[in-house]
Amino acid sequence: MTMSKKTAQLAERVRTKLYELPEEKIAEVLDFVEFLAERYAQPKEILVSKRGSREALLECIGIWAFEPGELDELLIKIEHGRQMELEEIGC
Repeated sequence: MTMSKKTAQLAERVRTKLYELPEEKIAEVLDFVEFLAERYAQPKEILVSKRGSREALLECIGIWAFEPGELDELLIKIEHGRQMELEEIGC
């Protein structure tokens, strides 16, 4: 894919700014760019069967930095909520 002149100029501005950042911030920029590349590379369809899964959550909210075990706790709470809903409707 050939870059337009404007895209090349923007890429150069980003590159220049990267040199001003500490290494850990450059890693964050890379994570974000990879997230955007993945997000716009494929259509977004979250199937109902995936609802509440680790993958579906990350797909919706993006990549967050969770403390160890925090995402697992969140998923347990979601599953508990699902079970309560199913019990309420008699399933």
